[in-house]
Amino acid sequence: MKYVKSSMIQCCVWGLLLDFGLTFATIPYVLFPTLSGYPLGILFDFGMSMKYQTIVIIELMIGVGCSLSGILENRFSCMSKPGSSFKNHIIIYIFNMIYSNCILYVQFLKSPEQESARKIVLYEMLPPNLPEYIHTAPIYVASLDSFENGMTMMAMYMFIFLQCAFFAFGTVYKLYFQHKSKNLSSNTKRMQNKFFVLICIQCSIPVIVISFPMCYIIFSCSMFYFNQAINNLVFILFSFHGSLTTISIIFVHPPYRKAITPSCMRTQIQRSITMKVSSIVNF
Repeated sequence: MKYVKSSMIQCCVWGLLLDFGLTFATIPYVLFPTLSGYPLGILFDFGMSMKYQTIVIIELMIGVGCSLSGILENRFSCMSKPGSSFKNHIIIYIFNMIYSNCILYVQFLKSPEQESARKIVLYEMLPPNLPEYIHTAPIYVASLDSFENGMTMMAMYMFIFLQCAFFAFGTVYKLYFQHKSKNLSSNTKRMQNKFFVLICIQCSIPVIVISFPMCYIIFSCSMFYFNQAINNLVFILFSFHGSLTTISIIFVHPPYRKAITPSCMRTQIQRSITMKVSSIVNF
């Protein structure tokens, strides 16, 4: 358990930062199928450029993907060469961040001239019956070619997803096939198998939460389908990602559950005692 704690903490922190960015810092109002929108969060009130707010959110999404890959890579490395797991984790993590950021910044260097791009989005690409507040909003247009940018972003996320699949299947192979020939006790094998299943459950929860919005985004951009209610729902689902990851860690892994349960019970006991004392005093 101690070898994977840092990876689990990274996953939890990245998820919570993404939730914070989507629900408080930026609150994006995105106009899919166009790659445009405007922020409603506190960073906009502080005068931060919409372009850099977009980069912050995408950076947090990249961090979430890299942290999920890091957890599975940690398990794979521990099964292969336990002594080199931390070194491998750092190398792969840095490589993933550099690769993803290179793609990100290449795309954002192509941002169009904003004044003309806004007119094209509002009067040519989106339906004509838009509410007035959208026409008067300070819309930022990341790109006028949603298909090219969408495919580039999809390639970046598929790169992380294929890594997760490789490490997951590699760990399954080592646990259920290669370890049969090693002199390990049945209890050790059982604990390793159980812990890997729990890790897969923890990683699958955020992947499932993110998959549904991503599928709609792909459908919207490819079919050029506009529905602002679903666009808003997409980011509501995105913002639940970190909370669900934290809850899954607490409920899936017994050590975390055992650490949290006594404090919750202690709080409930103190609350009940306070209520009893106050009722006696009032009586």
